[in-house]
Amino acid sequence: MTKPSVFETVSIFWRILLLVLFGVGVWHLFTSLREHFDHYTYNPRMMTATKSSRSDKQFKRSVAWAFVLGGYLLSLCTGMLIGMLTEDFSSQFFGNNTLTDALFAVLFYPPIAVLIVDTMYLINVHFEDL
Repeated sequence: MTKPSVFETVSIFWRILLLVLFGVGVWHLFTSLREHFDHYTYNPRMMTATKSSRSDKQFKRSVAWAFVLGGYLLSLCTGMLIGMLTEDFSSQFFGNNTLTDALFAVLFYPPIAVLIVDTMYLINVHFEDL
């Protein structure tokens, strides 16, 4: 009852593959966020006499984190609202899903999706350069 339904009917090979994809997806997501934050944001530090206080980067790191987390929470709430509005329709096709299935899908699948989309983008960029 505590296991999501995706793990109930899948062989051990697919379970391990999903866990590996999740791990690689989380690693990729955090390294990508770190690279983008390093490129586009600055850390406000104490002013020194030797360094200029003016930065060529426009955004503070705390504002960028607030934007990322706020966007994630907004998309999560929007998805839950759409899920509630289509609950009768989706239960006809997908059966009765539990709260564990919903939380599993919200936390487990997005890093895998980001990994797939970024991989497709890198393949596209590679073929454009040819």
